[in-house]
Parts: sequence; structure tokens; C-alpha cells
Amino acid sequence: MLDFDNIKDAVLSIGSKEEVQALADWMGNDPEKFADLWNCIVSKDHPRYWRSAWVMDKLTAKYPQLLLSYREELVQQLEIDHAPGVYRAVLKAIVRNPIPEAVQGFLFDYAIKHLLNPQSSAAIQAHSMTIAYEIAKDSPELKEELRAIITDQAEYNTAAYQSRARQILKKMDIIKY
Repeated sequence: MLDFDNIKDAVLSIGSKEEVQALADWMGNDPEKFADLWNCIVSKDHPRYWRSAWVMDKLTAKYPQLLLSYREELVQQLEIDHAPGVYRAVLKAIVRNPIPEAVQGFLFDYAIKHLLNPQSSAAIQAHSMTIAYEIAKDSPELKEELRAIITDQAEYNTAAYQSRARQILKKMDIIKY
């Protein structure tokens, strides 16, 4: 049973998806509780920080506005050495709100780097593709660059990559299904 009085301790007790969801449900749309969770994420205290990122993923799926004042700090987490699950949660969280113009260049480059890296996990590549699309969708030049990379990499990549590639290319009106 999780002790919901202390988020810092509660995240250490997480052992299942159900407990993650229970903690996220208890936190709700409360900015103060989210601030406590955010402090756990940036603490790099293992395993607290990656379990906190897992809760953040569930929480911000329902309340993406909780991230609005943390968007640039969230992007900075991509420059820090983390467990793979933290990167996954951060990338998913980034696209839940408009991407600030100040970080679009960095994020586009980050996403392209992972699309071109065969060592990147399928989840990281899929979320990177979505981020790159969100940044490129209004820029013909970036859209063309992204299209070229996606189509070039798709045939050599995983089924997950190919599935996301079809979704993104369809949004770009490049292919019709």
C-alpha cells in the first residue's frame, strides 16, 4: 500500500502499473504535488527519478497543463544521462503541449539524431518522429528533410518505426492509406 502523504517516499514504493496509476490519480491536477514529483525527477536519485518519470507520464496524459511551466526544464532533461524509461517519458510529455520556439531547434536535431541512430530504441525513435513532425509540420523545408529521413530509414527499421512512419507520412499527406 502506497503512502500518499509523501510523494518522495511513495514513488520508491511503486511496484506495478496499478500503483503508478493510483499515485497519479491521487495527485490529480494539483500543481504543488506535481512540483514535488518534478523535484524527484530532477534529483537523479535512483530509482526515485525514473519511477517519478513513469508517474509523470501517466499524470500528464490526463493533465498535460501541469507541464506548462516546466517545458524548457523538461527539454533539458534530454541532455542528462538517464535511464531509457526517463527519456521515453520525457519525449512523450513534450508533445502533450505546444513546443516552445526557443527549444524547437534543439528538439528537432535531437529527434533527427535518434531517427538516424540504429541503437536508439523503437520507443525513442517513435516519439522522436512525432516531435520532429510537430516542429516541421508548418515548415516545407523541415517537412521535406523529415520525410526524406523517415522514408530512407523505414525499410531498415522495426515494425514500430514503420508503423509510426506511416502515421506521420499520412499526416504530411505524402502517402495515402
